[in-house]
This record gives sequence, structure tokens and C-alpha cells, in this order.
Amino acid sequence: MIPKNIKAVIFDMDGVLMLSCGCHESAFRKVLSGIGIEMEDYQEYAGMRTDEVFYSELIKNKYCDCSETNIRNLTKKKRDIANAMLKENLCIADGTEKVIKKLSEKYRIGLASSASPENVDLFLNKSGLRSYFNCIINGTMVNKAKPAPDIYLAAVEKLNVKKEECVVVEDAVSGIKSAKNAGLTVFAVSGTDSIENLTAAGADKIINSLKELLEKYEN
Repeated sequence: MIPKNIKAVIFDMDGVLMLSCGCHESAFRKVLSGIGIEMEDYQEYAGMRTDEVFYSELIKNKYCDCSETNIRNLTKKKRDIANAMLKENLCIADGTEKVIKKLSEKYRIGLASSASPENVDLFLNKSGLRSYFNCIINGTMVNKAKPAPDIYLAAVEKLNVKKEECVVVEDAVSGIKSAKNAGLTVFAVSGTDSIENLTAAGADKIINSLKELLEKYEN
């Protein structure tokens, strides 16, 4: 499954290792409805940083207060709601532990998530996989969030590998675009978005589950 020249595998978190998209969508909708905005399509924002989602929605709906202070307050409200939901019902994607542990025997492993430090820590603590990641990057550690390439370029640098030696595992259009903008190979996990959209975004290969990454070990 993984090309022979690859030395590092970089994972997105939400929708790939942690099935949290439903919680994030609910939290966004609750906060936005409180200011009279109904989100039409969450899929277009999947993988994006929270503050940028709010900015996009406020601009789209011509909301009167698009100030940094207001967006910061909305972001905090959404994160508090999502964090509470995730603490009660955090779901680790099937096969995550086995895949990460097995791949770490041969590859350097990275985590590159637009999520907050609190959500990343929640996943790492719940899964018990922190020690298997050679680099961990959250959304606050880069200036421009996905689909900008910053987060994946930072991961490549921290992993000390060449771009052509990396493969990214993503689930969202914005994340795929981010990785492709960084010049990386991308495997897309189906589920968060349609296969058509993932392919159109530039995914090099579509997989149905994380376990497919281990095919070459198990055949």
C-alpha cells in the first residue's frame, strides 16, 4: 500500500484517527444559531481551523461584527461545547492503535491537525499513542491553516525528511488541498466527504479504512 520510497506518514486527526466531525458540526451549528446564522454545508469546512470557519460564515452571511474579538469569542464558545461533547463521547477510529503502532516500526509518524491543543491532547491521552508520534502539530502552531500548506510543511521539517518521502492520510477536501499545496502524496480516507470530492481535491489514492495502510504487512 505505502510506496517503497516513503520514510514518514503524516496523519490528520479529526475524521481520520478520531471520529469527531459530528461533535464539531453540532458545536458550530449551536454557536452560529445563537447569532441567527444557519450553516448550510459543514462539509466545505471540514478540516479547517475554527476561527477561519467563523470568519467565512460571518462574511458569507454579511454579519455586522466580523472583528477579531468577536471571532475569538465565538471560537472559544464552539471549542468549549465541542470539548465537552468529546470528553463524554470520544470515539477513536477503528484500527487506529494497530495501524499507528505497526507503522511506527518502519516509518516516522507525524500528526498534523487543525484542532486546538486541548483537542489534540484529548485524543493523545485517550488513545495512549502520544509516544508513537515523532512530531505533533496543532492548529495554533502555524500562521495559515488548511488549505494553506503551512501545517504539512512544518511537519515535513520536524520529521526531517524530504517531501517525496512523505505520505499524508487525510479525510477532508481542505486537508487534501493543504497537503497537495505542500507537494506531498495524499491518501484520502472516505467517509467525511464523497469519493468524487476527495478525488477532485487531488487525493492520490482513496482508502476505505486505516487498516488498508497495513496491506503490505499482512499479504
